[in-house]
Amino acid sequence: MELLQLTYFCDAAESENFSKTAQKFGVPASNISQTVHRLEKELGVSLFDRRANKATLNEAGRVFYEKVKIALDALEEGKLRLSDLKGVVSGEVRLLILTNRNTVTKAIEKFKKKYPQVIFSVSHRLDNAEDDFDFIISDQPPFTRRLQKRLLITDEMMLAVQKGSRWDVDEIDLSSLKNERFISMHSNSSLYRTAYRICADFGFAPNIAIQSDDPYYMRKYIELGMGVAIVPSVSWSGLFADSVVLKSLGGVKRETYIFSDPEKYMPTVVKLFLEELLEVCGESK
Repeated sequence: MELLQLTYFCDAAESENFSKTAQKFGVPASNISQTVHRLEKELGVSLFDRRANKATLNEAGRVFYEKVKIALDALEEGKLRLSDLKGVVSGEVRLLILTNRNTVTKAIEKFKKKYPQVIFSVSHRLDNAEDDFDFIISDQPPFTRRLQKRLLITDEMMLAVQKGSRWDVDEIDLSSLKNERFISMHSNSSLYRTAYRICADFGFAPNIAIQSDDPYYMRKYIELGMGVAIVPSVSWSGLFADSVVLKSLGGVKRETYIFSDPEKYMPTVVKLFLEELLEVCGESK
């Protein structure tokens, strides 16, 4: 029974998708299937129920997974503790950033200048929410497992409009925008959900003209006058061209939190990045 074999099994047990596990580790899907088969042969029991192209963890698999996961987590914690004993700030910081990308990126930039040897692994995809991250930055927990949360930043949500347009006025009644074209992020994003919630409070659903999975192009479409958008004032501050102005929506707020697992060992490098992130967010307020 080898460590890599158990690592593959653990990931496959969590994803219940051999192809996804293979993609994660950069190996052919057949490698994962063969590895699991050898493990089952050694244990003398089937760990997955296989139907067509789907493998579902069975009762024996769940029992074995629980123990293997504990062992692998203990080994990883041991490695991290030994690294901390060296007194050198190194290692990896793993982040899932679902909101306030620009602010977190500033913190990463400052931290890398201090500790260039530190590696950052960053994801912006909600479908990676079950991966093993040190911190998740979001306005709400992306899944149900118990996490500790800390308020990171509070954004006032504003209406971004082209300068000189009919919406470039001192006061805006959002309900009057029910027939206006909106620019939005993709439907799984926090910004999309926030915009829908705010518009719903005013009795309508936004008329989405363009959806983008890239914040840069979302801002570009607004600059070109192709629609209006509800955007965060703090984290998007300074990112628009002079042709765009932000108008108040009456003090509507969005709170972003930093989520972490309170039972997971936090190495020195992760603690130091947390301090950097809180400092940068404090400067942004």
